[in-house]
Amino acid sequence: MVKELIQNELNTKNLVKELNFIINGEKRDEMLQDFKLLREKLVEKVQAKMQLILF
Repeated sequence: MVKELIQNELNTKNLVKELNFIINGEKRDEMLQDFKLLREKLVEKVQAKMQLILF
């Protein structure tokens, strides 16, 4: 999950802090794993729909 920085929370200090969490921290590995799972689920759905269309 990525922290939403809005209005007064969006400043250079907070942005750099959150980007460092994403790029260098534990969040990076967690986000990559989440994206991998999301991609797998999307591929499964697309493949199922393609089978319905083709057969």
